[in-house]
Amino acid sequence: MIFATFGWGVFWCSAIWDRLSEGWAPTPELAYWISTPLALAGFAMAVFTVRSQRSWLLFVSVPLIANGFLLILPWLLPGAGGLHGNWESF
Repeated sequence: MIFATFGWGVFWCSAIWDRLSEGWAPTPELAYWISTPLALAGFAMAVFTVRSQRSWLLFVSVPLIANGFLLILPWLLPGAGGLHGNWESF
């Protein structure tokens, strides 16, 4: 959960900075480039800590979901810039 917390912190700090600034905030891509390695590390750690007990899955599901949403965030937000991809270019 530490990696998810840092990743979400980067994302929300950049979102607040963009909202409060008058156009001099860094691009959203920078926040995604910083938060994605954190989310990958946290997701990998959560996957490797899964045990075969049912009660353990409840504890591991929280970091899996938090890091998973952080990984797919660039494709969910419309203001992600070039991260969405352009299907017409194919």
